[in-house]
Amino acid sequence: MKNHKQTVVPVVDELLHLCEQHGARWPAMQLARLMSRLGLGLPPFDAQAESFFQETAVKDLSELWPVKEVWESRVGALEQLLRQETERVESRSPNASIRLGWKLRDYGRGPIMVVPVEQKRTKTGGWTKGREIALYRLTGLQDEKLDYLTEQDKAVLAAVQRKQRYYDMIYQLDAGAALHALAGHPNVFWEDHPNQPVEIVRGTPEVRISPKGGRLCISMDPKPGPILNGTAS
Repeated sequence: MKNHKQTVVPVVDELLHLCEQHGARWPAMQLARLMSRLGLGLPPFDAQAESFFQETAVKDLSELWPVKEVWESRVGALEQLLRQETERVESRSPNASIRLGWKLRDYGRGPIMVVPVEQKRTKTGGWTKGREIALYRLTGLQDEKLDYLTEQDKAVLAAVQRKQRYYDMIYQLDAGAALHALAGHPNVFWEDHPNQPVEIVRGTPEVRISPKGGRLCISMDPKPGPILNGTAS
């Protein structure tokens, strides 16, 4: 934290004065409040920001991002890993002969496709490459032949969309929602590398405020993609 104060605070202090000089009152107060919540407050501006948000109807955006101590974040991440591992062990029998795998297909343009495959255990204890299984079969969860589905598999299948097209029912898997549900799933792989597991990690977008050409530029990382099937990619 000491290093952050030495490098970040002087830059932010200069930005705040620049905003004041150009009449950019709200960005200055918002940045001051955010710095205060991060424990890097600037006393001359802290009091101004407090008065600004109390006397005006402007929403303090820093309240949208809860600030946690480092130890709280680490303990929370550890608890989540333990829960995921427990669920994974409880939901899968070591003697299971069939399991569901999730194949990722990338054409180089457009969103990644998520394709379910049914894999069978080999005599050597490994798993077959798997054959693609129709979505309409997987949506019939009451089918006794699908008792190998884990709770996480079912969460992914909740992203299946049904559309009536003339006399046929079309089944499509929302790739964005499916990838989100596949975070931490043990059976995910690329189509062209079936023996190499893929670990999907759920991330949190970050809002960044940086100077650019005498102005403050607010951006989000990663940058939201276009809306596809009702879900941002």
